[in-house]
Amino acid sequence: MELLNALEACYAIFSGQDASAQHDAWWDTFCALWAQLSLRAPSQAAAEAAVARWDTARIPQACRDLLVAAYPAVFQDWNTQVLEQADPAEILTRIYPGHPDLAIAMWRLLLDTASVPLKEDPEAAEYLLYDTIDGVLLLRAWPRQDHLLPLLNQLEGDDAFARQVCQSAYTGDPQARLLEACDALGKENLKDHLLSLLAENPAWQGA
Repeated sequence: MELLNALEACYAIFSGQDASAQHDAWWDTFCALWAQLSLRAPSQAAAEAAVARWDTARIPQACRDLLVAAYPAVFQDWNTQVLEQADPAEILTRIYPGHPDLAIAMWRLLLDTASVPLKEDPEAAEYLLYDTIDGVLLLRAWPRQDHLLPLLNQLEGDDAFARQVCQSAYTGDPQARLLEACDALGKENLKDHLLSLLAENPAWQGA
């Protein structure tokens, strides 16, 4: 507001005209530009803090902002309206077909940032493990069953990642679909390991 007031004063001095008539138009322009800047270049620190404490008033916006801030090059060609309306699920589903490792890295960023809610808050864990990644995990939505091979390979190679997925506060369809993918792709050892992790999780035992 101070910037706008200063602009009005300068306008009045150099034009000799009353700037009050321009106030609303300038304010609308300022708000539109600020909204676009906030969308394209959000504060990564603010987004991380909101996701880490699971600020439900800002989820999923904070998750989207975190991905945009961490991977700005990915979104530079996205239409502003599409990006504004996109949630993490849409982002991952759009990116995974052509860049599965990138989509997995984005998902893992969300899981790492929300590590405490993931373990302690069933609603947060369901959002992160079901709502956010369900479009990727749905085997029937893809022409080839091996589309999940990059994800299984990362679970196989990183036990911390496997534990995030299997020992969270929410279990159900996501883990079941991963086990199904293990069967389809001959990942028997990984399936056994995931099952052993799930067996230690009361959320799975009660599923």
